[in-house]
Amino acid sequence: MRVHGTGTRSVGDLWPLLALRYLTIACGVSVWLWEAERTVAFAVSALLFSLVLLLDLSVYGGVVTRRRSVWAFVQTGCALVALIARPGVPAALILAAVLAGGAATVSWPGAAASLLISGAVTAVHIAAPIGMLAALLILYVMAVAAGRFFALRAEESRRHKVTVEELEKAQARVAEYAEATRELSAARERQRLAEELHDTLGHALVGALLQVQVAQRLLRADAGEAEARLARVERDLRGTLEKVRHALRRGAEKRDSLPLHLAIESLAADFAAAGGPDVQLVFRPDAESVSDVGPEVTDALYRVVQEALTNAVRHGKATHIVVAVEAVGPRLFVRVSDNGAGADQYTLGMGLSGMIGRVQAVGGTVRFETAPRQGFTVEVGVRRR
Repeated sequence: MRVHGTGTRSVGDLWPLLALRYLTIACGVSVWLWEAERTVAFAVSALLFSLVLLLDLSVYGGVVTRRRSVWAFVQTGCALVALIARPGVPAALILAAVLAGGAATVSWPGAAASLLISGAVTAVHIAAPIGMLAALLILYVMAVAAGRFFALRAEESRRHKVTVEELEKAQARVAEYAEATRELSAARERQRLAEELHDTLGHALVGALLQVQVAQRLLRADAGEAEARLARVERDLRGTLEKVRHALRRGAEKRDSLPLHLAIESLAADFAAAGGPDVQLVFRPDAESVSDVGPEVTDALYRVVQEALTNAVRHGKATHIVVAVEAVGPRLFVRVSDNGAGADQYTLGMGLSGMIGRVQAVGGTVRFETAPRQGFTVEVGVRRR
């Protein structure tokens, strides 16, 4: 059922009002039949009162539609015509019951208009003492008030049900979102851990491999130096194991303790100490300028350079690598190029995918370039902060 054309109410919410209506109608019809005479007015009134009862099917039964208020006005009109055709207290009782039901269906202005018209028709057509007319008018007012009261209570009940349903749906959406967030967080953590272990182990193992290769060449010529190299391999591997444990316990190791240029210089020094390829560093306009970046950017670029150097040795067998870092306004550009074997095409394995993920996480872009016998180039552009 609708009020002002908005909101629907279940007819079941109005059952107390409907029960009172039908009881009043039954009383009015009983008295009316008891007092009625078999005249044309009786037949017209009987027909109209029957129509009033039949219209209840349109007003309160079936599917809720916007036409219910229209049928309620038609029902009130039939009751008024019946009262005019057969004036009396019984007809007034039936009209009061109809007004109560109509007030629960139509808007406040509509209910007020029906009340005024009914009062006027009653005052004109019922010949009764002033006290009786006043009592009937008060009955009409009470009927309309009861109808509006039950209508408002039913509307409040409907809104409460809608609110509860919306809250339940919202709670379900929140639960789904929380579950999706947990799954996404777990996936991100797995990805982060995989990238961290890949970067840490890859770099350390390449360095250890270079050290072992140098030690093999020194075994006959300089056994002492070879032993020192192997001892360094053991020390580096133990350090790597500790880094892995740290990553598993506390998360990714950040490089914000060192400026960017010093962190990159430490990588180049590690490769040089391990007997790796020559690494040339270029900082433009100077080392301090390229290090004026946020800690997240520092960590991401450190990992990119680390992975690029590792790939140059492991896959490209490069002997010379150039790491160029340039600060231009609010942006920083990093280019790592080597003279390795290169390739016709490349696949995005864990290392390159990790580079892309790290750079995109700080709002940057990354590009790869390679060709047979032309080496491999990594180019990165990020905002400094």
